[in-house]
Amino acid sequence: MFEAFLKARENKLKAVIASVVHLDGSSYRKPGVRMLLLEDGNMIGAVSGGCVEKDIQRQAELVFNEGQPRMMMYDGRYRLGCEGILYILLEPFKPSEECIARFQLGLKNREEFQIRSYYQTQEGPSDKLGSILSFGNDSFELTERETNETRSGLLTFDQVFPPCFKMMIFGAEHDAVVLCRYAALNGWEVSVISGPLESKTIENFPGASSFHSVSPDQ
Repeated sequence: MFEAFLKARENKLKAVIASVVHLDGSSYRKPGVRMLLLEDGNMIGAVSGGCVEKDIQRQAELVFNEGQPRMMMYDGRYRLGCEGILYILLEPFKPSEECIARFQLGLKNREEFQIRSYYQTQEGPSDKLGSILSFGNDSFELTERETNETRSGLLTFDQVFPPCFKMMIFGAEHDAVVLCRYAALNGWEVSVISGPLESKTIENFPGASSFHSVSPDQ
């Protein structure tokens, strides 16, 4: 999702991040799931089994146009498959350069981080809504706020992200390529280790973070 944002930024596309911050009842997905919506209509990720995303896309258009975070509510009690109400925070995703650099460093160093989202159960826009990304004592707003108004009275949803799962694949046969692809789709950090005579490179392993061609005694 973060890589998709960086590519969108290169193309000067605005981005909105949608986060499920509260749930009354049951749903396909739990609070903490997120999706990224781009100005060109592309969506990365999902927050449900498919019944909510179109409504989120319509609400995201308001965020693109107005630049304000907003809350939306999706009542699935009268629809197939869901028996609950989702509360979804939509906010412009415009992290600062400092935030981006710290996030990339944190991933590289395999650091734990936290996202705290400030929300309300009432639908509609508010400059007080929004999320903060924290690595230890370093905290960053996911988008610049246009007000200094305090966030007192708002509800909070906290989510801690441990370092992503790391997988090491020994061998470079066809099954290793498939395994690498599926592991990367799960957000895992994948390293591939092969023999010194292997002709494949990292280009043959979509999603791999590193490729090492070494002899057994190295």
